[in-house]
Amino acid sequence: MLKGKRIAARLVAMLGGAGLAFSFCVPRASAQGIAAGTYSNANYLNRYICNEQVNSGALGTNQFFAGQAEVFANGSGTFISGTLQAPISSGTGVFIPSNAPPDNFCAFNLNAASSSYVCSSNGVCVDVLSWTPAYTATAATFGSATFLTSDTFALRGFGARPSGASTRAEVTSDNFLNKGASGSGYCKK
Repeated sequence: MLKGKRIAARLVAMLGGAGLAFSFCVPRASAQGIAAGTYSNANYLNRYICNEQVNSGALGTNQFFAGQAEVFANGSGTFISGTLQAPISSGTGVFIPSNAPPDNFCAFNLNAASSSYVCSSNGVCVDVLSWTPAYTATAATFGSATFLTSDTFALRGFGARPSGASTRAEVTSDNFLNKGASGSGYCKK
């Protein structure tokens, strides 16, 4: 029994020493970061998925709406494309589970030619997005006209891609889903 404990202790000591030696020999993987004060439009690049929500009703009326936007920023202040999807609701913010799955969501397309963004050196960005209903059910629920949304978002510098693109952002939005109320959420690459 005592001999088995000694062998186990030696094995643990050898493995610990090998682990320590390994930690000195292998280079550390460091997360890419964006230095403070060096942000630009180039840090908002390629695809981002943004989850946003808004409570557009008076206190206690529970008019809660949520949506998911997918935007493709070009790194130069304009967008390549984008979509916005939101569950269809009864107008009071209550989801309608009796709708068949394809009819459960409203879809909007980003009018890229009418949308743009600008990022300051501290990582705070502002965009104006022009959304157009993608099909008739969306137009019937949210209105047929194109609507504008203006977002303010803060890029996160830690964990940036080698291209310099930020991987996360926190966002606030006005007129989210054309509800005339501000929303909030987050975006990830």
